[in-house]
Amino acid sequence: MPSLRVCHPPILRALAASAALAVAALAASSGQTAPPARAATVDQVQSLRSSIASDRAHLRSVNGRITAIEARVSALEDQLAARRSEQATAHTSLVRARARLVALEEQLAAAGRALTSNLRAEYMGDRPDAITVVLQAQGFSDLLERFQFLKRMRDYDVDLVQTERRARLNRELAAAQASAARVGRGASFAVSRDQPVQSGSGTPEAVARAIAAGNAIADLPYRWGGGHGSFNDSGYDCSGSVSYVLGAAGLLSSPLDSTGFESWGEPGPGRWITVYANSGHAWMTIAGRRFDTGGGGGSRWKGDSRDSSGFVARHPPGL
Repeated sequence: MPSLRVCHPPILRALAASAALAVAALAASSGQTAPPARAATVDQVQSLRSSIASDRAHLRSVNGRITAIEARVSALEDQLAARRSEQATAHTSLVRARARLVALEEQLAAAGRALTSNLRAEYMGDRPDAITVVLQAQGFSDLLERFQFLKRMRDYDVDLVQTERRARLNRELAAAQASAARVGRGASFAVSRDQPVQSGSGTPEAVARAIAAGNAIADLPYRWGGGHGSFNDSGYDCSGSVSYVLGAAGLLSSPLDSTGFESWGEPGPGRWITVYANSGHAWMTIAGRRFDTGGGGGSRWKGDSRDSSGFVARHPPGL
């Protein structure tokens, strides 16, 4: 912003005063007494001097205010530039999150297609069981080779399931991050019965990961003992499901059975996550939504509550 400076007409008066002073000085040096007209001129000169001094003080005050205004405008321009930079950074982050979400959706779709193709081939084909392998084997080496082949097929199926589950988990986390980036958005959870749960912008990171993990295995089949040898499995029982969710959230280092959950964490219900366990069953709630293999239905997410009598309530520290 260009600087402003003020010019004032009293400069002309200063010139006239200087001329009058010169005349008065000449008269004084000659030793002659100034006539009345000259005395009046001297008074005018003094008045003009006072006026000039006042005008100069006023000019200095005005210039000082102009300098202050220029400094304030400069500070406001700096603040505006900083806000624009923050807006550009937030926009870039949102674009990257959306791009990552699209990539994860493509990965999930590819894994789903591969799993579908594999399952279709498995059910349409005549896949041998263990008894058939034993009866058809020609010698011990052939039997061993056949069993190793069956094991590789099973491991491949498990890998496909885990790939799809990880892609779904990552997609849920990316969706939560993108939702948190939108200002003013984010109700805490969806409440439709047996539907995937969505985390909002105010949800702690561990809780958001638990929700995403629950969504990833919500529709997998119930399998007794599933999820106990490892967090990764093709099916889960009650405590295996709870173990997987807590493990994905970073709240559990290895799977537990229902009895183990009776002494896990801290006693009593938690604010965000509560595990209910006894010697025969385990289930949990995440922000009030029940995640349970009991009660029927195709999904582990339940829209209704359950009587917790006979269960020990535990929760992770801080949640």
